[in-house]
Amino acid sequence: DKGRDRKDLIHIDERKKEADEIQKLARFSSRLTKLELEYLSACQDEQDQRDSRSRRNKWAIIVLGAIALMLLFSFFVYNISTKISVLKLQSEVFGGQAQTRNKNGQFATAIKMSLTGLPPVNKSEILSPVSDLAKTELRYSLLNNTLIKSLRHDLAPNGSFPTITHAEFSSNGDFVATASTDSTAKVWKSDAGTFVLVKTIQHDAIVDFVTFSPISSKLVTASRDNTAIIYDPVSDTEIALVGHRDFVNYAEFSPAGDEVVTASDDGTLRRWSVATGRQIWASASTHTGQVYRARYSPTGKKIVSASFDGTAIVWDLETNQPLRRFAHGDFVTDAKFSPDGSLLATSSNDGTAKIWDLDSENTITLEGHDGVVTQVSFSNSGSKIATTSLDLSAAIWDLSAHLPEIGDSSRKLRLGQDSRRIFHRAAVQEAHFSSDDKYLLTASQDNTALISDLETTRPVQTFSHNGPVFSARFSPETDKVLTASADGSARVWEFGLQKFVSATLPSGFPIEKIAYSRDDK
Repeated sequence: DKGRDRKDLIHIDERKKEADEIQKLARFSSRLTKLELEYLSACQDEQDQRDSRSRRNKWAIIVLGAIALMLLFSFFVYNISTKISVLKLQSEVFGGQAQTRNKNGQFATAIKMSLTGLPPVNKSEILSPVSDLAKTELRYSLLNNTLIKSLRHDLAPNGSFPTITHAEFSSNGDFVATASTDSTAKVWKSDAGTFVLVKTIQHDAIVDFVTFSPISSKLVTASRDNTAIIYDPVSDTEIALVGHRDFVNYAEFSPAGDEVVTASDDGTLRRWSVATGRQIWASASTHTGQVYRARYSPTGKKIVSASFDGTAIVWDLETNQPLRRFAHGDFVTDAKFSPDGSLLATSSNDGTAKIWDLDSENTITLEGHDGVVTQVSFSNSGSKIATTSLDLSAAIWDLSAHLPEIGDSSRKLRLGQDSRRIFHRAAVQEAHFSSDDKYLLTASQDNTALISDLETTRPVQTFSHNGPVFSARFSPETDKVLTASADGSARVWEFGLQKFVSATLPSGFPIEKIAYSRDDK
């Protein structure tokens, strides 16, 4: 019908039916009319337009959906990042609070503060971020939670605490003595699980060393005011040992406790009566440099002196004459007799330590340290030696397999081949064996003292300061450790209560998960 309006052709189903009818007719007719062709064409155009609109609508929906997803994702990311920033800030805040507690020695509280800044056990660190400060302070507080007492000298005029140069336990563990750059030594008495100051010994210059008698609570100091002082805490009496013309570097009681030997920068060593303070003997100008150490043999019949002239000398106390001289290529930093008195160990600035057979001319040279060997120590059994060095390590040398050979010929042992090493992050000052020879205690300028297992050399417990650690000692029962540091404190620690700490946190991070027990202990 020519009068039919083309707008009436918008219904697609009807157009399809009509087009289908025309196509059916076309199969039976060789020719379609012009009107039928136009109508068929109009139907096809309308279908094409509808298909095009359908495609455009689909793409529009897809684009709008993508935009909506992007907006939702951006909103999610914004919320998460905001939450992460807040949690990170909270972790920093708790880490800072833990740091303050650690500086005040409140390690148990610092542990809780640090843990609060860590993610819960069931959450990852991605969604619950942890600040490095919280991690660091947690490790510090865990490692220091065995602290019993921090011992400090009086504040200096500049408002800082003076360096503690040395600290030692008495032979029965009842007293602790500390030496300091403030020209004093202090004596502390064990009392109800802590230590109380009972005496301040005044010098006129830095006190470098203090040590106790092996048979009593008497102690002796060594000072740069050229004197030493014997103090008896039982009678509260002091005896000054006056006679050296330069710094007194070291002092030691004889095994019987009736004498003291002192070593001085004036190039001499001197013996003194403990009872009277009278000088018994002074060495002649045998050494040509400062005498840094002087130690008695186990029997008390000999003394060995270590000097910056590159030699160690063994003296016979019956004749007061030198028996033998032992030479290194540089300053001799330490010299010690073996527990049975048959051997002498020396250490030197030349990077070596040597074991000397006192009944022959034979030696064992311990080589391989890449720096000054600061100290040498025999184990209590005499079968092992520990050396410490500025090369950031201590070495444990097993002499049991080599001692028979020392009487046959001189030989050399190499670090790494004939020893095991314990590493710090800075120079190692000294090392001492536990009474049962199971552990080695090292003091280092990396601000720590470290107890290591002798069999495995693995760390067992670490004790931290805020400055270099100059000395570290086991208590007589090996249940405590005493450290002295440049941070102005000597600290008494419990040994053995928290060995699991070092097993869990030997030196680094990350901490994966951590949780309290139900009883909070």
